[in-house]
Amino acid sequence: MSSLDDIAMRRANREVRYEDELWAQDVAHWQEEHERAAAWLNDVQMAWADAEAALRSHAQNIRDHEMRLRGHERAIGSQWWDGTETEHARMTADHEELKSRHLLMQEAHQRLRKQHEGVVTEIRELLKLTVPTTVVTETLA
Repeated sequence: MSSLDDIAMRRANREVRYEDELWAQDVAHWQEEHERAAAWLNDVQMAWADAEAALRSHAQNIRDHEMRLRGHERAIGSQWWDGTETEHARMTADHEELKSRHLLMQEAHQRLRKQHEGVVTEIRELLKLTVPTTVVTETLA
């Protein structure tokens, strides 16, 4: 083997080692990013649990509101036949309170809808980006 061949092989080996070092740096950087992403995903999971609790609470508020509304409607029906002026004034006040609560629930519902739609859209987009890819490592014998 001539010295030119030795020089060419050494140069080729240096280029390969340099590229290997770049790849190792890339992988180390990606591993750091994966660790940060894992921590972020943990935060997201905790926030998701909080959002789920808020949805359960909102659902219960809707059920409670419906029960109050039904009670109010029954009271209106019974007052129609035998109510006094005082009873009518109390039911009018109850009606205004129910109306106010309904408006507050409507606002809460719209906020939850907007938040939910935004979060679900973001998660769908994230999943599109993170479809697993396979890296195949070949071993030469």
